[in-house]
Amino acid sequence: MVVYLVKIHVKKGFEEAFIKASLLNKEGTRKEEGNIQFDLSQEIENSSEFMLYEVYKSDNAVDDHKKTDHYLKWRETVEEMMAMPREGQKYSPVTG
Repeated sequence: MVVYLVKIHVKKGFEEAFIKASLLNKEGTRKEEGNIQFDLSQEIENSSEFMLYEVYKSDNAVDDHKKTDHYLKWRETVEEMMAMPREGQKYSPVTG
């Protein structure tokens, strides 16, 4: 299992357009066989900051996700909305 946390800073005034595009991506991603969870959160004190929480079955599932039409469309759509490049971190769940 692979977990990604992706922090995204959106230019002021683009929040609603970013949310709309991201929810379409979320809808497509949740239908992928290799996706376990995909959520979008908006920071309470700074509404132009967002966090994607993504969980996949494997690294291969992540690679497959990055080839989907909905992901490629999302990436192209939101590119100009971002105030800076998105910051992603990869995690491995701790079990015990």
